[in-house]
Amino acid sequence: MTTITPWNADLPCRRTSLGECVARGFTLIELLIALAIAGIIMLSLYSSLYIGFKARDSAMNALMPAQAANVAMDLIRNDLEAAQPVRELLCAGFTGSDNYDGNGNDSLTFYTTSEAPPHDYGQGEVKQVQLLVTQLQGGKDNVLVRQVTSNLLADVQPNPDQDIICRHVVLFNLRYFDGTDWYDAWDSTQQGNVIPYAVEVTLDVMPAGATPGTKPIHMVRVFPLSCATQASANSSGSSGSTGSTGNTGSTGSTGARSTGTGGR
Repeated sequence: MTTITPWNADLPCRRTSLGECVARGFTLIELLIALAIAGIIMLSLYSSLYIGFKARDSAMNALMPAQAANVAMDLIRNDLEAAQPVRELLCAGFTGSDNYDGNGNDSLTFYTTSEAPPHDYGQGEVKQVQLLVTQLQGGKDNVLVRQVTSNLLADVQPNPDQDIICRHVVLFNLRYFDGTDWYDAWDSTQQGNVIPYAVEVTLDVMPAGATPGTKPIHMVRVFPLSCATQASANSSGSSGSTGSTGNTGSTGSTGARSTGTGGR
């Protein structure tokens, strides 16, 4: 006959008053030691998780300015790549002002077919977009805003939609390429009624809560304009006559370029 041995037969036991052998349990000291060890392990795990989450938050805070600048650059790229050539109707011009606020920030006003917030009163395919740096009412933070006028044929000109596309802006600088040279400002009426071939956008963004001495995020992008053309012969001839002397006898594109240089 097989005898079944209890699993705790080899453990130390104590005898009861009836002579039965009962397995010995844990003492209070052993329980306290076990709880202390478990507490140390949990504290170590908590410290590890805290350090990990702290590192994640620091990384996110460091990446947020770069992400915000990238989003702003994507919006500007979409607007510039869809910029329309200068025409008498709807597309009145392409104007970039250098250091318009006295702090080194530029502004740009042009016409594009990119996206804009919808409105009940109607929305045209061509919109007027203005990019500039300003401060919100009651605030001291410089923000880059995108002002969009969607209905250019309205009887009463509506207020433009203003979207903040980047906060904590330190510098917003623009340069314009005419095919040969780069210019700090652009006025289509002085450039033969044409838009530039490319626009260089420089955006410096300071991280939120940055301490003194922190360097801003510096980002530079160059966006080509698909609808850019050379100035026509008629417009370049008239522009050349008002530009620098001695260059009006050149080709149309040369007349337009000499006008831009003479204007500055």
